[in-house]
Amino acid sequence: MSALALRRTHFIAHSDPSIRLLALRELADAGEDDPEVRRAKAEIPDTPGVRAVMKDMRPDGCWIQKDTRTGKEFGAGVEYGAYASTHYRLSYLAELGLDRSDPRIAVAGDRYLNLQSEDGDFWAHMSCLLGLNLRTFAKLGYRDDPRVLSSLELLLRTERPDSGFLCDMHEKPDRGPSGRLIKRPKSCFRGAAKVLSAFAQFPGHRAHRRVASLAEYFLRREGIFKNSAPAEYAVRDVAEPSFPFTWSADVVQVLYALASLGYGADPRLERAWRIQETLRDQDGFIPVSWVPSKSPWKPDKRGRRSDWITLYADIAVKRKGN
Repeated sequence: MSALALRRTHFIAHSDPSIRLLALRELADAGEDDPEVRRAKAEIPDTPGVRAVMKDMRPDGCWIQKDTRTGKEFGAGVEYGAYASTHYRLSYLAELGLDRSDPRIAVAGDRYLNLQSEDGDFWAHMSCLLGLNLRTFAKLGYRDDPRVLSSLELLLRTERPDSGFLCDMHEKPDRGPSGRLIKRPKSCFRGAAKVLSAFAQFPGHRAHRRVASLAEYFLRREGIFKNSAPAEYAVRDVAEPSFPFTWSADVVQVLYALASLGYGADPRLERAWRIQETLRDQDGFIPVSWVPSKSPWKPDKRGRRSDWITLYADIAVKRKGN
């Protein structure tokens, strides 16, 4: 049996029902009525990961995180702290396989979505935040919610000269001594990657012009490299896979999103696919390079092989061939 087949068997029979559910859906193409899918979903709410993330949820559906240095609290609004405030916790719960059918998710999800701005934004048009939130709420079962669609439309109509994304705090044109506009700043690779992952959650929009232009933003840099220096990674964390997904943009996340959007077999990604393969150990598993220190959910230890990252990499490879 090949290493890929052995890993497939490993994931589908995994002791963690969240990993098992993802593998059944994505590697075995099991439907929601499949008995094993139903069993995995029934087991998830009482797992250690869910209990850890749900801990300290307030009755109104938010989690408060206090900055130990400044004393400032985050979580009641859309501003966020380091990996444990409300929008991060919702992203972890989505990853773990919960959805709005769980009453706790319904309370927390509706509360957070009601903080949305009129144009569909959450906070300062931060592309990384908006992209992560959009992916989160799609996975939580809010894909057709008007509030989520409002955020999606905001991203689809946001244009930049290089086809990427950038948040308001960095959207400051460079000007010379006379104040004359010289150029606009480049887009944020990490923010663009989060939006790419969000777009991958909306199959009905994959042919949209803006989705295609964002995909091209990555394809013309061979997925993960600098346009100006093709031998250099776009950001340092490209070859440093992390989990759970937060602010970083590693090769596994980028290839998974591009393959999900139908671009996995583009020849310009060949170098990126080879780099993903070099991250694997002798059994084909990928070690985690970075774990968010203040996250309430830490399924992997730094330097150890990660079932989660490896599973996403294997799904990306499968989607590349579709």
